[in-house]
Formats: sequence, C-alpha cells, structure tokens
Amino acid sequence: MAIRVKGKYRDLWAFLRQPLQRRRRIRRASSAFPPPDSLLRLTAALHPQRLELRIAEMRQETRLARTFKLVPAATDAEGRLPSLPPFRAGQYLSLEFVVQGVRVSRPYSICCSPTEARQENFYELTVRRREEGFVAPHIWEQWRPGTRVSSSGPLGQFGWEPLRDRQ
Repeated sequence: MAIRVKGKYRDLWAFLRQPLQRRRRIRRASSAFPPPDSLLRLTAALHPQRLELRIAEMRQETRLARTFKLVPAATDAEGRLPSLPPFRAGQYLSLEFVVQGVRVSRPYSICCSPTEARQENFYELTVRRREEGFVAPHIWEQWRPGTRVSSSGPLGQFGWEPLRDRQ
C-alpha cells in the first residue's frame, strides 16, 4: 500500500472530511435489500462446500516430496474455468479419497502464494511420501495429470496477519 503525503494541512483536511463523505454516501445509498439469491451466490463462490479439481501438473521436489498443481475440473456454461475461492497463507484443503474401499478425508496445506494462486487460478499441495501412511502412498501411486480430486474450500484459521506478524 502506497501512502502519499500531500502536505500536513491537505492531509488533515482530507482526514476531517471523511465523516462528511461517509454520511453523504449513506444518504445516497439505496435502502432496498439486495436480492437474497445474490448474497447466496456470493457466499457460495467464496465459501463452497465442495470443489471439484483436477491435477494439472506434478513436480518432484525431493525423493520423498511431490507437489501437485490443482485447477478447476470443469468449465462453466460459457466454457471458462470458474475462479477458485481465495485463501490466506496457512489455510488448507480437506481432500476426500476412497482408499481400499474406505472413504477417508485428509487435510493438506496449500503451499503456493495466495496472490499467485489468485492470478493464475490454481492451488498447490506438497505431499510427503510415507510408506506406513494410508493416504500418501495412494496419492503417489494414483495421482497423475488429469486425475480428478474432490476437496473442501480453503479452511483453517491459522494465517499470517501482516499487522501482527510483521517484524
């Protein structure tokens, strides 16, 4: 965020005018409630119950770690990929699997930048291979580019807060 100082009197005047401008905007605003379906659509877009994703790319990070790039699985009515919901650094996706006939869900942290993911419409997850694990070996053996994945929207309250966490 860039802050421009125009001079102490001009800045003071702009600061003192804010309540007047706010009152003026409130008076001009419509008193009618927005249609309920518009709020429901917005809420569903920002906080979807389920996301259908597909693996776009795989990247071998180390001998035991692989990164998967996930994009929306299907296009909308106009043939465009729908936008993925935004997330904050530190959030995760809860992925659903059927492994050996058992339906399971596992959380995986989103490991890409929220800004980059928003601009390019993807999520990235890094999965560490654990031989004794139940889900990680399934992911390593089954996931390939084109594989469809069912997921929650971004979840979790652990996030980086710039004002609080800045050094």
